[in-house]
Amino acid sequence: MQITIPRIRNGACRFTMRTQIKAFLALLVGAASLSGIGVATADGEAIFNQRCAVCHSIGGGRMAGPDLKDVNASYPEQWLINFTQSAKRMIDAGDAQAKKLLDEYKIVMPDQDLSAEEVRAVLMYIKSKSSPATAGAPAATEEKPKQRSLADASAEDITSGRRLFTGGKRFSEGGASCVSCHVANHPKIGFGGGKLARDLTDSYSRMQDGIKAITASPPFPSMAMAYRDHPLMDEEVFQVAAFLKQTSETKSAESAPSSLLYFALGGVGGFGVVLLLLNFVWSKRKILSTKHAVYERQIKSI
Repeated sequence: MQITIPRIRNGACRFTMRTQIKAFLALLVGAASLSGIGVATADGEAIFNQRCAVCHSIGGGRMAGPDLKDVNASYPEQWLINFTQSAKRMIDAGDAQAKKLLDEYKIVMPDQDLSAEEVRAVLMYIKSKSSPATAGAPAATEEKPKQRSLADASAEDITSGRRLFTGGKRFSEGGASCVSCHVANHPKIGFGGGKLARDLTDSYSRMQDGIKAITASPPFPSMAMAYRDHPLMDEEVFQVAAFLKQTSETKSAESAPSSLLYFALGGVGGFGVVLLLLNFVWSKRKILSTKHAVYERQIKSI
């Protein structure tokens, strides 16, 4: 006997199956979206800790750069993406907000080689740490041991920092001395120093305690490469920062002779020393020619 299934029932079965498949796919897409948010936040945290935490905090106060808590609400997303990727380009283009930040912090944020999606992930992480749900929670910085204040630096700290800066004392991990690339116009240093990077004479007045964070985890490519395998110890970072603080506060750029004056005086003095040495070496040289001596004898014989 042949059993016939009504078409409407078969169609209903097909419709039910399609509906179930669509519902299942919708659930998968929704789960993937929720998972994507979590992954983006996690990626944003990793990027923030690697690239941003050196100069910025989220609710921990000003460092070398501004506190980024609630930054999402203060600026449009696209502006934040553009500024993160190249602050210098925006400043050169005359962006008012970018120029205002430069006037306040006296330093241009280095360009970040991040895609728009990576910046959005960082912004999502910042937003998650700025939300009201986490506003009452202790900041991450509060769980860390309290760091020494540069205001408490001793004379020994400042002296050690100066010697580390100039190379008179080696860093414990063998890193290059600061004077290899930088200049700091200080009475006890004299002239000299590298021109590869910026003059650090007034670095503390521009960055305040943020200078410790930059020294410990440099965001600049050349500096990061130089110290990647030769990290500075916390005590060394503190001492160098203490020296730069004193350098900035004493306004050594005005009170001490400039490097150019030292160079000019050294050149004149060195030239004089060379002339004295030449005169000493050639003190017994023959002054008159042989022909002149013959001529003198002939004159006397007449």
